[in-house]
Amino acid sequence: GLAQPDDIPLLSDILFQDILVSGNTISTTGPNLYIAPAVGGAKRNQMIGVTISNNRLYSTAELAVGVNVADADSAYFGIPGPIQYSDDNLIQNLTISDNQIEAPNGFGISIYDSNYGNRNNRLLDLAIIGNTVTNCRFAAIEVGASASGGMERGTNNNVVQNVLIQNNVIDRVWRGIRLLTAHSGIMGDAGSQGNTMENVTVTGNVITNFSDDGITMTGSVSGDSLLTHNTLSQVTLHDNVLQRIMTPAAGFGIFVTGGESWPNGPAVNNTVSGLSIYNNTIEGAYNGISIYGGMGFGVQGNQVILTRLAGNDLERSILPLEIQNNIRGASGNFVEWPWHLYLPVVVN
Repeated sequence: GLAQPDDIPLLSDILFQDILVSGNTISTTGPNLYIAPAVGGAKRNQMIGVTISNNRLYSTAELAVGVNVADADSAYFGIPGPIQYSDDNLIQNLTISDNQIEAPNGFGISIYDSNYGNRNNRLLDLAIIGNTVTNCRFAAIEVGASASGGMERGTNNNVVQNVLIQNNVIDRVWRGIRLLTAHSGIMGDAGSQGNTMENVTVTGNVITNFSDDGITMTGSVSGDSLLTHNTLSQVTLHDNVLQRIMTPAAGFGIFVTGGESWPNGPAVNNTVSGLSIYNNTIEGAYNGISIYGGMGFGVQGNQVILTRLAGNDLERSILPLEIQNNIRGASGNFVEWPWHLYLPVVVN
């Protein structure tokens, strides 16, 4: 049954340790696997050492593999009662490797530190390695610090550290790999601030037949509420192969923006920094590499700081490289680009 306020301590201060999910074949109309150590007012729960490997997973739901350090309270699903927020929880040493995953109506792997007003949660030491993720309507792999804010309070001060996304094979997806510090919904969202994702490496992945983005990184995407001072830092993309074999050329190979509004929300003073993009092969995307300080109305004061942009092969692109401070109505945003030192190799 539903936990009453007096029961809440029973849901808190729990340690989950050394969990292995391996060797399963699962086909469902719901999520194949969903992990959330803290829901509905749970605090200070810890999940340390989780491995999901060598499974065959097929889901017709919105996602196949989902992880949230702190998930939404039941009140968000229309169940009566006060909203209970889950703060100060931890997942550490999470490995997702060598799985075969399909999600024709949604996401292959979706991992968020927190959502709907939960705060001060941490996701540390995440490895997504050697998976085959195909036939996804949305993203094959998505990792974020903060999903939509709550109705009463923002999803603030959540931390993701040490992420490795390596040697995955991705095909027939809308987006291949998405990194996102914070986003907000369109209605009734209190927004988010102070969330961070840092020390991220994306390498050796092969992404084919993506219809929108091969790899995308965003400081914040706002629907209608304020997202501010969210940071994605120390991100390295290297030695990935992104091929959009379909013709004509369309979509983005690598897309980066400090702040973005969709459709019309304020994203202010968010940052993507310490960004290194080198030795990637991008073929058949309309935009090979696109980097914008801010994109959309209501977007201002965001920045992208490049530290390396070199040795990328951009083939069959209409616009191989585009770097702009502001685009689509944004203002006061900035890209720091050491263009005189680092240039991609452009091969058409």
